[in-house]
Amino acid sequence: MIFFVMDFELLLCFLSSGAATMYVRYKIVLEQNNRSAFLCRYFNSVSLAIGIIGCIGMGIVASFQETSVTKVHDAGALATFGCGVIYILLQSIISYKSCPEWNRRVICHIRMSISVLSCLAVFPMIACASFAGIGTFKCEYGVQVSGRPSLDPCQDLAAGVSLSFTEGFHTSLITLPLTTHKCRNLQSAAIDTQAIDYLLQSEVDKAFIIGPFAQSPFPVWRVSPIGLVNGKFSNKLRLVYDLSAPHSSHIPSLNSLIPSKEFSLKYASVDLANQTIIGIVPVTWLSKADISDAFKLLPIKPSLWRWHGIKWRESYYFATKLTFGSKSSPWLFNIFAQALTCIFSHQARCHLVIHYLDDFLLIEQPGTPPADLDKLRIVLNNLNMPIAEHKPSPYHQASAVCEWIVAFGFVTFFLTFIRDFQVGITIDCPCNDV
Repeated sequence: MIFFVMDFELLLCFLSSGAATMYVRYKIVLEQNNRSAFLCRYFNSVSLAIGIIGCIGMGIVASFQETSVTKVHDAGALATFGCGVIYILLQSIISYKSCPEWNRRVICHIRMSISVLSCLAVFPMIACASFAGIGTFKCEYGVQVSGRPSLDPCQDLAAGVSLSFTEGFHTSLITLPLTTHKCRNLQSAAIDTQAIDYLLQSEVDKAFIIGPFAQSPFPVWRVSPIGLVNGKFSNKLRLVYDLSAPHSSHIPSLNSLIPSKEFSLKYASVDLANQTIIGIVPVTWLSKADISDAFKLLPIKPSLWRWHGIKWRESYYFATKLTFGSKSSPWLFNIFAQALTCIFSHQARCHLVIHYLDDFLLIEQPGTPPADLDKLRIVLNNLNMPIAEHKPSPYHQASAVCEWIVAFGFVTFFLTFIRDFQVGITIDCPCNDV
């Protein structure tokens, strides 16, 4: 909440400074006019009122994002520029009226020149704003313009994901192993064998893996180690595949056969969510949803099942869905999540969607009852995508939710600044790493 308050205070300081300057100008002209009447007394008051309206319009522009509350933002912009031009023009007239007793002729000419330039700039500004609006909304919603085909940004992405669901996702192995190799399971698997039994049976029941097989159904295959890890927040046990095994061996692991550069992934940051929320309006609706089982909803190409095998209690199992532990799984699921984000935004008409792998943050503007979480549920139900029912959050107002987000960013900034100050390092913006 600290950064939000600072931004709001800076905005108020800027607007109040502008209004105060106009008021001082009003009082000066009023006193000059009282000493030597050169102007109608209402002329100066009208000029002050128009200037104040321009300041209010600037506050509206700064508070309401154009892409979220377009009409309000445009109204504020019109008030700012329109009233600003009129105010400058009226002040130029006042200067000429008070010349030569209170103003020099050169000052009058300078003010009038600025007024003329401001008036000329209004017309191209309105024209450019109109064209920009057409381009933005036509492309965003994929409406046909002048007989051209739809410019839907989701079309190619959705087609690729649909094909991958039909044929299976390629796990991006650049070469395939030529011989069978079996690895021993991780030590964590021996700590809780009953948990392994339960998780494997659950995977079989959900068709995430096939098995058990007394003998491998494939002539050549790979067995990778399995183990248990605790969830970061839920402390729930998870079954993971160590696809980086074997380690320190001449035999390549599956992850070593996946190019790192092509499948590196940059996730959405807390700073992105924070700036998006603050940039809309002072108060917004927030909600969050999480897709259950995530990677394991995406099928693997059947020809690659043999390379994603595991062995437990002398029985073989083979993964038919993406696994936790594969270098390419996050990247592949992120493509699917991007397609979902397009569907939420362009088909379900959700306002703003930010996703972090299988987590979706929904941001809605105020003034209407929040409904995006219900829209998301409908879309996922139609796609047979399970939602983690223990994780979806109710609607919250951003004025309350942003407090911990921004506080976290501020604390990180402060600690980083202290650390770098101690070693004599000059930093630019450590908050970019939050």
